[in-house]
Amino acid sequence: MKKGTLTYCLITVLAALFLASCSRHNKPTLIGTWSAQQSYTFEFHKDGSLRVKNLPPDDKTLQGVTELDGTWAMVDSSHVNVEVVTPKGKDSTIYLFSISGDELTIQRSGNQGVRIYHRVKD
Repeated sequence: MKKGTLTYCLITVLAALFLASCSRHNKPTLIGTWSAQQSYTFEFHKDGSLRVKNLPPDDKTLQGVTELDGTWAMVDSSHVNVEVVTPKGKDSTIYLFSISGDELTIQRSGNQGVRIYHRVKD
């Protein structure tokens, strides 16, 4: 094999490895607004703040509050910790989640109920 051909092959392999390693870090992000029919709307902000909207006004634990503010932080690549301030104090919940395109599947840890949200485009 000629030196030029070997160099070309080496550069091609290194470029492929580089692109493959980059693609693992380009996972879809939670940042943005997610909404589901008949359910809450989550707004995840870059600064780690969070707003939950469209809460049911008849939920007695929320005492008529229809929006909550809080924070969010990644626990690992498939779990997020959401902490909101309710009329009764802080509530922290870890959610299992996955994102496929513009679809967010979210489930409370230890809970069998799964909710599917869709990214709201600006």
